[in-house]
Amino acid sequence: MQIRSLFEQIKNFFLSRAPLVFWYKHYKILYFLCFCVVLGFGGWFWYYSLHRYSWNDEQKKKFLDSYVKETNFRESRFREAVDQLKHAAIDHEKQPVLKRDIFSGKSSQ
Repeated sequence: MQIRSLFEQIKNFFLSRAPLVFWYKHYKILYFLCFCVVLGFGGWFWYYSLHRYSWNDEQKKKFLDSYVKETNFRESRFREAVDQLKHAAIDHEKQPVLKRDIFSGKSSQ
């Protein structure tokens, strides 16, 4: 019987306006508590990621090797881009030769 009366009390509580009244009276506090929980979790995660990292020597060496390869790859791409720009500059310095006069419609040769 006790369980049934407990369920009835819970049912009556949620069917009544009590939750709505509770929300209207305390919504600012509830938002503030949620904000504090999220802020605390974010602070803990930030602290953990900054000060509690755990890389062993093998992982550090692997990262440094991949970083060097990536840097070399970027350097080669940079050199290719510079060469392309030099060729484009040379092409732009050349004077174009008009083979046809656009005003008269006749060829200039």
